[in-house]
Parts: sequence; C-alpha cells; structure tokens
Amino acid sequence: MAFVASGMVIVAIAISMKVAALILAHNFIYPIFIFGDLIRGLELIDLINLLVFAVLGMGFGLATGLLPSSAGRKISAAFLVVLVPVIVAVPQVVKYDLWVSDIIKDDNLSRPQATVLANAFLENKLVMLGYLASISTRVNFQ
Repeated sequence: MAFVASGMVIVAIAISMKVAALILAHNFIYPIFIFGDLIRGLELIDLINLLVFAVLGMGFGLATGLLPSSAGRKISAAFLVVLVPVIVAVPQVVKYDLWVSDIIKDDNLSRPQATVLANAFLENKLVMLGYLASISTRVNFQ
C-alpha cells in the first residue's frame, strides 16, 4: 500500500512539473517576438522531460524498496509501463486546452463555442477531433 501511495505522489509530481512548465512557457516565453516562436517550433520546452523522467525513475527506484525484493522490480516495471503513456499524454491535453483558451481570449467566444471552432479546424485539416488531433505536429496548414 505504501508503494502505491508513493507511486501516486511521484506521478502527481511528474505531471505537475510538465503542466507547470507548459503553462509558464505558454504565458511567458512563447509570446516573446521571434525567440518564443523559435522555442515553440523546436519544442525545447519538452526538454523538461529529462527532469520529469529522472524524478520518475528515481522515485520509483526508491519506492521499490518498499516492496518485497523478489517481486519489486516486476511490480515497479508494471506500474511504469502503465503510467509513462499517461504522463506523456497529459501535456497534449494541456496544450489543447491552452489553445482553446487562446481562441476564447482572441475571439471573445465562450468555451463551448471555442471548442467547436477548434474541433472544426482540426477535423477539417486532420479529420480528427480534440486533443488527439493536436498531437499531430507535422501538418501542412495551407
């Protein structure tokens, strides 16, 4: 039980680090003329993944000590196999939400209207809706 609790805390810290970095970059770095566009285009803010996965690996390595030694590695690996895709997917949801928030602010729309507009754009260009469509980064929008 202690392993599960510590694992949940570690994952919460990892997700919080990624979300905080994305929000800070969106609000303070990306608006900088030319430099912000360069950072956004190169997706340099995703270098925070190095720190996030270092914390995740170290945390689960330490938490494995709470498990019986015979099954510790297997249980820890099973948790990581399940949790790593979740941690990787969360920033895409946050990026989509920040994009919809920008639409709300720029066009003075309500959240449902902005979501419909964003989804219509994504469906038109990618034939996908929502944050799953925002994962596609190499799209020709001409």
